[in-house]
Amino acid sequence: MMKKRIIITVFAVIVTASMLVGAVYAVLSAKSNTVTNELTADTDPVITVAETFENNVKTNVKIDVGDPGYTVYVRAKVIVTWKDDDGNVYSKIPTSADYSIVYNTVTTPDAANQWFKGLDNIYYYTSPLTGETGTLITSCEPIGTAPEGYHLSVEVITQVVQALGTTDNDDIPAVVDAWEVKLTKNNDGVYLITGVNSAAASTAAWEVGEIAE
Repeated sequence: MMKKRIIITVFAVIVTASMLVGAVYAVLSAKSNTVTNELTADTDPVITVAETFENNVKTNVKIDVGDPGYTVYVRAKVIVTWKDDDGNVYSKIPTSADYSIVYNTVTTPDAANQWFKGLDNIYYYTSPLTGETGTLITSCEPIGTAPEGYHLSVEVITQVVQALGTTDNDDIPAVVDAWEVKLTKNNDGVYLITGVNSAAASTAAWEVGEIAE
């Protein structure tokens, strides 16, 4: 009997408004190589995935941006594929009959520390933060039979944008300019991501290197 395996990997693109170049902020990107569940970029913040693994079930999956000295907004894609031990992707995409995944998201974001799925199929965390987000994936496990020589792979691809920062004219927050999102000011004076203004523009702004989807 083939043993079921699940691997969760994190990649990251880091966008910071602290290093202005002309009319746009610098985009700093990094991608992990063969390291599972961890990425160390060439610049702050250091992004990792925090999780619990027991009895072949991943639970309580969160994004940890560390403490770079400033708060950031976070968004993530989750890509599920079959992969072999060399990282080759199987031609057929896993279906709901092959795995179970439960997200901790809300339909209508209206408070701090919530995850929601945008119209662009990207997951957004409402609050700017340092440290850990709330749980994005409550649980994930393989339930079907993997193709011969392959295992279930769940890739969490993450982007962060520095919360305090605007374009050169100080008229557009960096996160709005980068991701085409809607910001809403809560009672504590904190701007929360509560929607996506343009799904097409937001998707086009996603630059994560050569990641197969």
